[in-house]
Amino acid sequence: MIGQTLLHYRITEKIGEGGMGVVYKAMDTHLDRIVAIKVLPPDKMSDPERKRRFVLEAKAASALHHPNIVVIHDIASDKGVDFIVMEYVDGPSLDRLIGRRGLKLEAALGFAVQIADGLARAHAAGIVHRDLKPTNVMIAPGGLVKILDFGLAKLAEPGPQPGGAATMTLALAERPRTEEGFVVGTAAYMSPEQAEGGEVDARSDIFSFGVLFYEMLTGQKPFQRESRMKTLAAVLGEEPKGASAVNESVPPDADHILSRCLRKDPQRRWQTASDLKVALQDLKEDSESGKLRAVERPARRRGPRLIPILAGAIVLIAAGALIVRLFVIKPARSAAYESTRLTFDSGQTISPALSPDGKFVAYASDREGDGAVNLWVQQVAGGKPLRLTSHPANDWLPDFSPDGSKIVFRSEKDGGGIDVIDVLGGEPRRLAKRGLHPRFSPDGSQIAFIDVPASLETRLCDVYLIPAMGGTPRPFHPEFSILSTGTGSAPIWSPDGKTLLFRAVRDDDTESGDWWVFPLDGSAPVKTGAQKSLALPDYVQYPCGWLGSEIYYIVGSTVEGINIFKAAIDPKTRTIAGPGMPLTSGPGMKIFVSLSRDGRLAYANMTAIMDAWSVSARPDEGIVGRDLRKITSDLMPKFNPSLSRDGTKIAFSAFGGLKGTRIDVRWMDIPSGKAMILPTLGQMLSFSQFPRLSPDGTRLAYRDYVSGQWRTFILGLGAESGTDLGPIGRVVDFFSDSDNILVRTKPNELVRRNLKTGQATPALTIPAGFYNDGHLSADNRWIVFRTGLPDGRAAISIAPLGPTAASPRDIVTIIESDRYLGNPRWSPNGRFVYFLSESGGRCGLYVQELEPRTKKPLGSSHAVFFTSGARYGLNYPMGNGFIDVAADKVIFSLDDATGNIFLVSPIAK
Repeated sequence: MIGQTLLHYRITEKIGEGGMGVVYKAMDTHLDRIVAIKVLPPDKMSDPERKRRFVLEAKAASALHHPNIVVIHDIASDKGVDFIVMEYVDGPSLDRLIGRRGLKLEAALGFAVQIADGLARAHAAGIVHRDLKPTNVMIAPGGLVKILDFGLAKLAEPGPQPGGAATMTLALAERPRTEEGFVVGTAAYMSPEQAEGGEVDARSDIFSFGVLFYEMLTGQKPFQRESRMKTLAAVLGEEPKGASAVNESVPPDADHILSRCLRKDPQRRWQTASDLKVALQDLKEDSESGKLRAVERPARRRGPRLIPILAGAIVLIAAGALIVRLFVIKPARSAAYESTRLTFDSGQTISPALSPDGKFVAYASDREGDGAVNLWVQQVAGGKPLRLTSHPANDWLPDFSPDGSKIVFRSEKDGGGIDVIDVLGGEPRRLAKRGLHPRFSPDGSQIAFIDVPASLETRLCDVYLIPAMGGTPRPFHPEFSILSTGTGSAPIWSPDGKTLLFRAVRDDDTESGDWWVFPLDGSAPVKTGAQKSLALPDYVQYPCGWLGSEIYYIVGSTVEGINIFKAAIDPKTRTIAGPGMPLTSGPGMKIFVSLSRDGRLAYANMTAIMDAWSVSARPDEGIVGRDLRKITSDLMPKFNPSLSRDGTKIAFSAFGGLKGTRIDVRWMDIPSGKAMILPTLGQMLSFSQFPRLSPDGTRLAYRDYVSGQWRTFILGLGAESGTDLGPIGRVVDFFSDSDNILVRTKPNELVRRNLKTGQATPALTIPAGFYNDGHLSADNRWIVFRTGLPDGRAAISIAPLGPTAASPRDIVTIIESDRYLGNPRWSPNGRFVYFLSESGGRCGLYVQELEPRTKKPLGSSHAVFFTSGARYGLNYPMGNGFIDVAADKVIFSLDDATGNIFLVSPIAK
């Protein structure tokens, strides 16, 4: 095919061949770039059903945007030839770099971390590779790994075989290739379940990764035998030698990671590539720091027998310590715990509830792919899950009644509220038109829940009680506000049902924040002292269960991991004494904890990555595309993005973890990806930096907490430090000349401030409620802003800006809602306002057309964009939704969150 043209791709040379096609180098004559083209075998594409499944898989793979995954540009057909157009990688495949004794440890770990990272991204999107092997891993210049052929093995899946599958042998000298039969993949790299022709999931790729990593460390394939059938038999029934036994330079810690990859039972492997990547990163850091050592081999006939015995003991102790850390955590001398995975979904499966007898678990999942999470229930011992609800709005946060017959939950349909349903299904019944995190009392007579207002004002985040059969909710200690509602805090019943426990603060005393016990008989609340005795941070931490004389709670961050602990509570004084004892450890967010009476607990292990994403748009026409693209890519959560008017510059704040309270403000050129990092002093753990770019993208305003107060800084493009304007308030926006800024000086007051003279003049005073966020029109004559109203609702309004302060009667309110409303933004021509709303039961982007002169609404607002599934959250955790609008795009602060349900059980001694 050299010299031929397929569509607008001119074939220039052949660069490879395998069981799934021939690969050519080609020139894309439309975009003047070099690409790789894989021509697919005609026999593989002849079956229409097989081709349809493959195209669906390949389209999903083409949506993957990750530095360690080769980009699929196109799937096409021309002149009867089916082919895939891919990113061209100018480098060798991994099999050409692995020598007879493997790679050096540093190189092997460097490649392994990148491969695991790419797999984690694909698995999070629900895509399994099925044929991971060295020939499918390319190494670009600079050591950048690129994984090929995601989803390509889908073509090799057989249809009905009337005569049975062919048996093929694999000569030792033959290069690996994908063989066709009842089992799909390359025999030496298959997982046991794949070798048996069973269903595969992400854990199958983890087994294949283990084989690949073993080969990188040793130069040998752990299961390779003289024939394909013997190789498959080894995969199914044999254990390989430890890598350190084959190559003495391999450290024992690598053996432990490998052994967990190569478990025959998928449930005993690493359950996610994300967790595997973290373990590899730790190993790589230890190796680079010099902490890691290979197995020490004692010299022959030298020294007393005690030395090899002690050396062996040290290795055993180290291995035992790692096994304990990875598999079993012993928080107390009296008990140990083990964790079992209950679900294996690629999207969001979250918020579990254990039945009181521990036999059933209910949870919310988007596994059906219809855009929302709905309720499911299944037996803990196994079996097919039963779907309880089915409609476009989210149903989640379930809790079992004490007798296990009913489930109460939060439903977002019909304006949102608390519903109850029979555990075996039926029609849900609404109990309350408000509320989150409902919890049955131990006697089943009452339900406690929290209410979070649309304004998100902490003072109005209250606990309510309602009879289990329905009735009027009544506020419970409204002089207190419940804290951490955005990350899952809920009221916790004591075992006797006489008190409620939750993290709260007294409305008239901001220093009173702690875990409080509230008696139902009306006696005075008791401050437990948990905040001090457990040394709790101000970020994610709250109690989540009460069993006997122990309180279960979570603490941590999305960066270091959120884990489950328990601590003792004095039954008489209701005080909590530290230290807390860990029940789980490691990365991931282990949240939504539920307890059964026998001491078992279920939790959702979630991974959430918050980045800035964009979609193409024609904002001046009210049109928004669907091509969701990630702008930022590291693992630090991003907040409050701000765009230049032409859409080429972005600023945002990034959180690096509780350790050192690392929070950065970043300023990035989108086309090049080049970023400038401005480390803040970070003397307070808060995401209130609110970076704002000037319309032309040349100036940046942000806040930092210095010497006990929030101060505002302004700096120009390329400057490493800014001008300290002092505690002037929060910069809302720049005027077009960039010399004037709009500043929120009080909760209900905006002023115009001249950066050259320092002069401040009133711009707008909000008559009721408090200002949250706003945006100046391009002509600087109008501001659109979001407010929290005194009754807890939210509103989006427009006011004129002139030489004098706007009058309250000039304010035009375009929407009021008791559901969340996100920060509004103008279209460049001022004809439309864009904002986030949850009015439809899930968060989406809405647009409101305006009359050009008066800015009064024309018709009603309507949705123009939703994410494709529940895993991509536009407002998760609650209150972190954020958008901005430029000439050709809309950007979001979007959370890519996945999760599965795990069970933690005490191990009987």
